Amino acid sequence: MSVTKSKNIGKWFEGKTNDILMELRGKKKCTFVRLYDSYAAQGNMLGNQPGDFIVIPLGRPAILLECKSSMVHPSLRSCLSANVENHQGAAHRIWSLMGGDALFVFYTDETDEVEFWDGDYIGEKKAEGKPLDLSKRLSCVPLKKFNQALKGYIISGAKK
Repeated sequence: MSVTKSKNIGKWFEGKTNDILMELRGKKKCTFVRLYDSYAAQGNMLGNQPGDFIVIPLGRPAILLECKSSMVHPSLRSCLSANVENHQGAAHRIWSLMGGDALFVFYTDETDEVEFWDGDYIGEKKAEGKPLDLSKRLSCVPLKKFNQALKGYIISGAKK
């Protein structure tokens, strides 16, 4: 693990995601908006945000994208209650109901992998207070393949 990553793994992972989206935007495959939270806004108080990014792929529905990460948990399944706020789960469910795509990406330093989860499913389980079923995970890739996998989800859509 790098020193930069260890200082704030969440901001590191959001930055990595932002870099991939910038590359796609440069190739005219999408545009996106970064939704800042109070931490990213350097302490200025902001209201709750539904996710980290709104991504609009060329010719496809907009995607509400949330990045999560952990130094100790091997899966979002093991830290759903601690890592996903109620308003985030609700926002992803509403986004899906309105016809958009909702996506959670979770990086775990423990295995150096990234999980992709349907945001509607995450919101449902969060509201029910029930654990995630790993068989419902969209995919899990090594970090070195995150770039390729995220581009695939943005360009082609999530396979539910």
